[in-house]
Amino acid sequence: LWKFITYNLNECGFLLTTESIPSNDTEKELESGIISGHTYGIFAAREIINSENEVIRALKLRNPHGRQILLGKCKERSGSIYKTLQEKYNISRDQDEGFFWIAFEDYIVNFETITVCKLHEDFVYRFRELPLWQVEEWGVTIGKFVVSEPGKVYISVHQKINRHFKYDPRS
Repeated sequence: LWKFITYNLNECGFLLTTESIPSNDTEKELESGIISGHTYGIFAAREIINSENEVIRALKLRNPHGRQILLGKCKERSGSIYKTLQEKYNISRDQDEGFFWIAFEDYIVNFETITVCKLHEDFVYRFRELPLWQVEEWGVTIGKFVVSEPGKVYISVHQKINRHFKYDPRS
C-alpha cells in the first residue's frame, strides 16, 4: 500500500483522496479523532528519520471541512512526526486549517479506500446518464453504451448515497 501511494503521488503526480472507515453513525469521530466515512485529500508521503534514527512513514492529509484534531496514540505519533519535520527538515506546521501529518501505521487502521484521480491533458469529461434495465432474476441492473471512436475511455459509475439526501416519507 505504501508503494502504491508513493508511486501514484510522488512519481506520477496524481491526485489522491482517501476515505476513513465507516461507522454506524454517519461522520462520527473515531477513537483516533478521524471522522468516520469522511473523505480526506492525500498531499504528501514521506519517510522521515527521527532522533532515534528510526524510519517513520508519514502521510500529509487534509480534512476539507477544516481543522483536524488527532487523539490518543495517533496524536502522540503525529506530534513526533511534527517534531522531526521541524528539527531535521525545517518543515513547520501548516497554517492552513485541515492539514495534518499521520503515521502510516495509524493511517492503515483508520482508512479503507484510496481514489486515484489520473489527469490527462487531452482528457474531455462528459457525463451521460444511461437508461438502465432491472434484471430481477439475476439481481442486477444493466446499462449499455457504445464507444463510436477509437481512443482511451475511462468509465466511472456513481450512485446516490442516502446520507446526502433527506428522507422523504412520501416517496
